[in-house]
Amino acid sequence: MNIETLVQLIPNKNKVVIDVGASVGASPAFTLMNNPNYCSKGLCVEGAKANADKLKAKVQDKPYIDVHNGMITPDNVISLFEQYNIPLDPDVYKQDIDGYDLTLLRTIFAAGYRPKILFVEYNEKIPPSIKFEVKYEPEHFWDGSHFFGFSLRSGYEVFKANDYVILALPDGNNILAVHTSFMNIAQLPIDELYRKFYLHAPQFWWYGWNQDIRHWNNLAPEQAVDDIINYFTSDRKMRGQTDLGVPIKREAFVCEL
Repeated sequence: MNIETLVQLIPNKNKVVIDVGASVGASPAFTLMNNPNYCSKGLCVEGAKANADKLKAKVQDKPYIDVHNGMITPDNVISLFEQYNIPLDPDVYKQDIDGYDLTLLRTIFAAGYRPKILFVEYNEKIPPSIKFEVKYEPEHFWDGSHFFGFSLRSGYEVFKANDYVILALPDGNNILAVHTSFMNIAQLPIDELYRKFYLHAPQFWWYGWNQDIRHWNNLAPEQAVDDIINYFTSDRKMRGQTDLGVPIKREAFVCEL
């Protein structure tokens, strides 16, 4: 089931769509935002000014869409939502910030926000038996490497605690989830979702940048934890490249069973 079909099933739509980490507008949320059948109030948040300028040009004829240029963090996300009058239950919330994504989601949930549909990037490289997440640091930025986001297991635990069910993993590296107040269905085991939508799906093969860490899924969980920690805390290859990434401080991330 895709996101457009899900939106059509919402009984009490408020037509509010949020795209956090909007880039230049290539996500399903941005597509929805540009369709007045699905959106009467849209918010795009993008940190890079050049990208934000492109977004503004794309939506200049749609006054119901706001484009906010700036970094979104756990410290400012609630004030930002209040600034743009975002209701507690927007129809769609999409997030892709390549960093402390899970801390940002926890902050949103703790403030009482419950989007009906979530479309959130996760780190598909980490096996589903492992809890992994990048911790919040104000100066964090994505260096183009495998170090970002959170594992499927860590995301699942936060989503479950806030009454969300994961339906699918679009493109293998996103989570599509719904709040149980909108759609209350059984949750498939996360290892089954991971195999179906990533490991055994055709798109796995065009993730060429993941080939250097593909073996993590062939290791015993304890070995995988050790290998992942050693990988990130040492000089390491960037995604599919020959140059090396800067070692990450151990205290900057969670990696455990």
